[in-house]
Amino acid sequence: MLMPRREWERLIEHQGKPVEIDLSRTPIAALTKECQLEAAVAQRHSETQVVLDVYRNDPKDEPTPINVDRYTVWESLPSQRNYLDVVNSASTEDNSNMRGFLEDYVFLVKEPTSDSHWISELPPHIQAVVHRKG
Repeated sequence: MLMPRREWERLIEHQGKPVEIDLSRTPIAALTKECQLEAAVAQRHSETQVVLDVYRNDPKDEPTPINVDRYTVWESLPSQRNYLDVVNSASTEDNSNMRGFLEDYVFLVKEPTSDSHWISELPPHIQAVVHRKG
């Protein structure tokens, strides 16, 4: 999933702390059409890794109604080890057009669903981020 870099940079503070973000103008907004969004929190884990966790309330999943969708955000695709494989599979080449495209967009890569996808309530550290506003 692509997201314009300027939109991404407006959403997230790059300070290493979890930060709540507004998904309403992102490609992930469609997730909230069938379920209530509880929180969307991004956190920088390293210079090259940002993780975005989306917490949705889906009552049909009781007794664990909170669904956690995790995305890895690739802010700099060329730093990925498989960069040339990605370029080749996209039927393009590593040229100025490709580099310009990569400057303009970040990639949101959905992680596989794990056992921690269904939880009963928001974790305390996520509740603290959500209630930190103001």
